Amino acid sequence: MSRKKGQALERAFAAWMVSALHYTTTVQRDFVKGEVATRPYEVDVHGERYRRYWYALRVVGMLLFVLGMAAIFLPHKFALVTHAAEGIVAKIWPSAASSGILILALVALFVGEFGKNWSTYHAWVECKNRKTAVKRFDIEKLRGAVEDVRKNETASWKPDEVIVVSASGFDDDAITVSPRSPPSGRRPAAVAGAARTRVRPAAGRIELRQQARADVCA
Repeated sequence: MSRKKGQALERAFAAWMVSALHYTTTVQRDFVKGEVATRPYEVDVHGERYRRYWYALRVVGMLLFVLGMAAIFLPHKFALVTHAAEGIVAKIWPSAASSGILILALVALFVGEFGKNWSTYHAWVECKNRKTAVKRFDIEKLRGAVEDVRKNETASWKPDEVIVVSASGFDDDAITVSPRSPPSGRRPAAVAGAARTRVRPAAGRIELRQQARADVCA
């Protein structure tokens, strides 16, 4: 039962991240490797925020690649497109003009992937849907995990923002070790009854949010 409640809170907050915090995508139960820990850390919700045109460019690259492969086997049906692509590539790289479509596809795929990875803003969200308030120990444990991941040069991603979502609030010690701003008074439109506080997403700081239990236990 407690696991189902935790998953309900994760789903509710993940949906709110997209609708209210403008995150592009969210993944529940994601994993990321630290520098010291032998096992990867489980992240309740991993949020990504990036410009959608980078993703669109990757899609264009994939379509061009499929078109290029089709042109190899059906050259007569794709002659016009092939000549147009060859003309573009010939202006920059004459010796590779014969592979025009595939060259353009690879460029679009590379630039799209690089742009997405370079510009993506990552959020690590820890959800606590339990009867007791979040303790200082919970915050310190999470801080240690985040620092371990940030030290790992080969980590698949590193958090720019860390958020703890609690159904039962935070005790005073937990708040003390996580500097925050006063409550804004705003309420998430997609999650009724939620009160929130916010801090700047700086390294070493953790954002605390309180989610009313009734919203996820109904």
